[in-house]
Amino acid sequence: MHKKLLLKAKLNPQPQQLVCVYEVFPVNYVMLPKQKRQETLGRFQRLLNSLPCQAKLTAVKTQKTLEITESQFTTTYYRFYIQTPEPIDWLIEQCGFKQQPLVELPKPKTTKTFPKHLQLENNKLQRTFTVYQLPGKLLPGFVSELYGLCEKVLIGVKPLPPEVASTQMGKYLRLLKSILLADQSKGRLPKEEIKLKHDMAQATYQGLITGGTRLFELKVNLTLEADNLEELKVKTKKLRDTLQSRFIRLDCPTYFQQELANGAIGKKLVVDTTTASTFFPFVSADLIESPGGMFLGINQLTGAPVVFDPHLRRNQNIIVMGKSGSGKSFTSKILLTRLLQKYPNLAYYIVDPENEYGNVGRLSGADVLDVTTEKNLGLDPVRIFSDNNDTATGILADLAGVESNRNYQELRSLVSASEDLLEVYQNSPPNLKDKLETFITGPDSFLTMGQPQTFSHRMVFNLKCATSSACHDAEAQSHFPSRKRPCL
Repeated sequence: MHKKLLLKAKLNPQPQQLVCVYEVFPVNYVMLPKQKRQETLGRFQRLLNSLPCQAKLTAVKTQKTLEITESQFTTTYYRFYIQTPEPIDWLIEQCGFKQQPLVELPKPKTTKTFPKHLQLENNKLQRTFTVYQLPGKLLPGFVSELYGLCEKVLIGVKPLPPEVASTQMGKYLRLLKSILLADQSKGRLPKEEIKLKHDMAQATYQGLITGGTRLFELKVNLTLEADNLEELKVKTKKLRDTLQSRFIRLDCPTYFQQELANGAIGKKLVVDTTTASTFFPFVSADLIESPGGMFLGINQLTGAPVVFDPHLRRNQNIIVMGKSGSGKSFTSKILLTRLLQKYPNLAYYIVDPENEYGNVGRLSGADVLDVTTEKNLGLDPVRIFSDNNDTATGILADLAGVESNRNYQELRSLVSASEDLLEVYQNSPPNLKDKLETFITGPDSFLTMGQPQTFSHRMVFNLKCATSSACHDAEAQSHFPSRKRPCL
């Protein structure tokens, strides 16, 4: 009896348990320029080709309530997940996709099972289909067309070992070739469908033996939800009609709804890397990077909130671009306000040419410094950066237009031996003294002379001086020539 159980276990091995779950943040693939779409698809193909194990790619419709100041906002959007039996977070990141690990993927509870649908805990009805036939060619990212209809799109990906893939494809190619030869020997014209399949199989076989592609077993299961049977029937027709336009066929096997919904079963489709990549699922016009993101506004195209998390990016620099009047300053103030709400101890420094951030700065406890010719500001780089002579020298060289390496080294020696800019000026040779004079006795002396400025952890520098004339602004700018060599 024990031997029989062992034999049965070997003949029917249990599927490997999926233990690692990652939420992948989507890209607005449809709106990308052609070159960017190709780059994104190439990164997804690299992810598929590098998969060390089977994986489930899932897009799930989610409803989330966001707390925005004192009000709440409920929205519906899609979240995207990868489930694998072993960690691949390094691989996802290496292929350029942003992700965050999760403990588990939430699953709806079933209260009753019917032949062709399930009843869920929230009394909704659920029906799951499996794709059993694909056309010869698919448009990359077409899966996003289903997101308005489907509650869940589940794509099971199982990479076939290279030796198994090449053997199977070789057998399939020989079968197609024998059919073509049989028709030729009997004087019949070969069917165009067989010729097309033969050409595709031959190209795939060449890619397999040269290492240019892989074969995968795909299981594509699509889940609908509705409040009643009539609505479920209408959604079923819409889904079939949508996929029929792509020449994709669906099946809804009886008494297997629970297994289909979980992705335990489904029609196996053997495809190569190129075809598998057309199922790229991480597509969304929304930017909802929760739970760590900040609410910035509403997407006018979809009505969903814009939730942005700068910490998900390797480079956390941000640039806000747009034409005049498009809301750049407003967006920047919203971003600053949300950051302060999330990080109360945040430090920031704002250079404000148009005096737009003074009120925001004061409300958040910042020191607002009006840069005006009426008072000396004490922004002496030698004093401010007394512990970093290279930085002080670089700033002075930029301001004074010191370009030659010899003059720069001479200035650096003077800065190292001086306590303030005035001492640097007094000890400078005539050629350097002429360049520094404007900051000692000239029109720009208000910037550097006076008591050293005390810096706090939040400051706004208002450059729009109400008392300065346009003539003086033009004159002041003439004393700040650009320097080709970078600041040290």
